[in-house]
Amino acid sequence: MSSDEYNRLAELAVGIGEQESKYGTSKRYKAKSYMPDWMISMFRGPNAARSRGMTQIKVKGDNSEMRDIYSELGINPNSINRPETSAIATMARLAYMYNNEVKGRNFQGAQNT
Repeated sequence: MSSDEYNRLAELAVGIGEQESKYGTSKRYKAKSYMPDWMISMFRGPNAARSRGMTQIKVKGDNSEMRDIYSELGINPNSINRPETSAIATMARLAYMYNNEVKGRNFQGAQNT
């Protein structure tokens, strides 16, 4: 990945952090972060993947290749709640998507194009 590509993904990651949790300061994000798993299961079902971290990534909901990347980076549902780990997870996920879907031309939009 080139430096320019990385910088564009970093800008996107910052935007995602602002949109999803107001950089960890939104009341909704804070309330959701402290809510126990059993309570989330009541609303979403027992097998629903839970969004975590400042960019609200579903670590357990990603494909097996991405879960392996998270594991290599030491990212799990608990560690992703730390801002620095959330940032690493976000960049890893965006880089994976960019390299495999955008650059690889495998991305398909709503119209399968």
